[in-house]
Amino acid sequence: MGLAYDGTYYGGMAEQVNVTTVMSKIKEALGSLGYNKKRLWFMSRTDRGVHALFQILSLDVDRSFSVNAFDSLLPESLIVHSYAWVNFRQIRKRITNKTYLYIAPNFRENSSKLLEICELISSDYWDFKSLSKRSKLAVGKTEMRLKVNCDLREDFQFFYVSGKYFLWEQVRRLITLMKMYGLGKIKYDELVSVLQGNQFKRGIPPAPAEGLILWDVDIDVNWKHRVDLGILRRIFLEKVKRLAILFASKWVL
Repeated sequence: MGLAYDGTYYGGMAEQVNVTTVMSKIKEALGSLGYNKKRLWFMSRTDRGVHALFQILSLDVDRSFSVNAFDSLLPESLIVHSYAWVNFRQIRKRITNKTYLYIAPNFRENSSKLLEICELISSDYWDFKSLSKRSKLAVGKTEMRLKVNCDLREDFQFFYVSGKYFLWEQVRRLITLMKMYGLGKIKYDELVSVLQGNQFKRGIPPAPAEGLILWDVDIDVNWKHRVDLGILRRIFLEKVKRLAILFASKWVL
């Protein structure tokens, strides 16, 4: 199933003790339908405040399962917009790429520098160990190639970051790095050093979670859409632009 949710209502995707999360609401709804199997999988673990336009939830069910009944039991901030019937064991193999969108306020960075770093990151493999929380847990997986596209406007900056997989807080720390370079707070050689896996002396903090959206996924399935994704995208864009302004004071640059 393809899910969308407003992350401001949840303490993240995964279950936590005494915290309302996306998964806790999903399990409540499934329990009401009598689903008690342990075979349940989701594509990405989003943090508190992070949104999703296209999260994937996989259940071990047959075609008697009612997607409409399941969706009706979920809160308004969490909806099933698409579904497909796929072998439970094959779902991970069918995902080839996923994209995050970060919407940031324009702090009057140098646009040429932002475009330069988008091109630099996209041009080669880099080691993102210093742009990940708890990177020691991702040994051997910190080197990767990402595709970064920048849409720079008068009031907002839209950063589309695509890859096969991501490290914890990687996208948010990468956005901070880019904006620091655009503001002249980090030199080019320091920037390259960070992308080579070296620690920056002052550290690279994550950008505010409220500006991040799990935006899209490339997966080989035939989706049946229950909601117009074009309308849903426009709703998310307007909501997250407002949040980007509301949480602008949380930036550490």
